[in-house]
Amino acid sequence: MRHDRRALSPIVAVMLLLLITVVLASAVYLISSGLVESIHARPFVALSITQLNTTTAEVRVVEVSQSNVDLANFRSVLMVDGSPDHSNDITPLASGTQGVVTFFSMDNVLNAGDEFTVQIVEGHTYALLVLWSNGGAQVGATSWNT
Repeated sequence: MRHDRRALSPIVAVMLLLLITVVLASAVYLISSGLVESIHARPFVALSITQLNTTTAEVRVVEVSQSNVDLANFRSVLMVDGSPDHSNDITPLASGTQGVVTFFSMDNVLNAGDEFTVQIVEGHTYALLVLWSNGGAQVGATSWNT
């Protein structure tokens, strides 16, 4: 029986190339599937009260964890004394006024600097919630007493 070590070299090379191809394909799949999931993740919205007097409260969007998310993906709910006041909901979120809540945005994207103005009455507790329209999860909120 003859032993030729050169005959093993092409077989090992083909096996290594196949192994490298499978590993790279798996890595590309895992990276791309992770990116798709992060696109659909809910953002976090930080709100801050910038002005409060006896008749109005101004609430500013301070930060949004994801950029370029269209306003249509959000809605706002005003809570008065712990109960939602649905007559003031802005669904979907858009520049304009709904009841005692006014929202203003320069573009159709929720960004830092966008503002809510809420007409208020003394002697109540208020909370402004920003909800993710897909599922209704709360992504931002602020509250205050008058």
